Amino acid sequence: MDKLTQAIGKCPVCKKGNIIPKGDYGYCCDCTDTGKGKACDFHIFREYGTCYVDDKLAKEIISGGSRLLEMRKNESGEKYMAYLRIVGGKVQRVYPKAYISGSCPKCKGKIYKTNGGWACEHKCGVFLPDILMKRIITQEEAENFFSPTEQTRILDGFITKEGKVFPSFLEFDGNRVRLHFGPVATCPVCGSNIYLANKGFGCANRECSFYIWREQYGHQLTVQEARDLCSKGMTDVLEFQNSKTAEVYKGKLQRNGTKIVKVTT
Repeated sequence: MDKLTQAIGKCPVCKKGNIIPKGDYGYCCDCTDTGKGKACDFHIFREYGTCYVDDKLAKEIISGGSRLLEMRKNESGEKYMAYLRIVGGKVQRVYPKAYISGSCPKCKGKIYKTNGGWACEHKCGVFLPDILMKRIITQEEAENFFSPTEQTRILDGFITKEGKVFPSFLEFDGNRVRLHFGPVATCPVCGSNIYLANKGFGCANRECSFYIWREQYGHQLTVQEARDLCSKGMTDVLEFQNSKTAEVYKGKLQRNGTKIVKVTT
């Protein structure tokens, strides 16, 4: 038998044919009749994510799955790790579950990194893409969102189809993770809606002067802190930083009419 057609093992799918090399294509099963009136279509491609499959690796795959392999995305060249395993009669990339801190807001399951974002281990449908509105979501931002003490941090740099850059924050609506669009609070002065803007939180009523700057004494306000100022008139204890000495100290923010003032503790 010619070397190019020497079988490397039995087909793990139909259990009848042999797996034979097919040159640059890879490997396939030589069974022409599986008993169902058709040939076996099981195959192994020569490359997966720029990872070259030789006889040794092909034997691993048909024997239960490959070792953990280093691959690269064809578009960006970014490295990632995956196994090659037979799932549903086909060779597929199976990614190791790299868990991050935090838990699923729907079922409290652990959160792990996938090739395109972060998902719940219980497959309950909760998924956070790693790119939203042309902006990369970092692991730190994902961990903050899934943290039980999540503070609704504002994220900058989202981009609309028209190219407009805007800030927003992640929220869970009971079924999916999404960006927030719409009002964030009610104006304590005139009762109109408060919206998140690039530099702060502003009232929709143009005749109302109430505005909360996002940066307060070296502290970046979260959405919840802005909501507290609107609804309760004061935040919990926060950490501020002296702009000249870099000294960190604690205090609260308090609403005084249309102004936001600092109260030290």
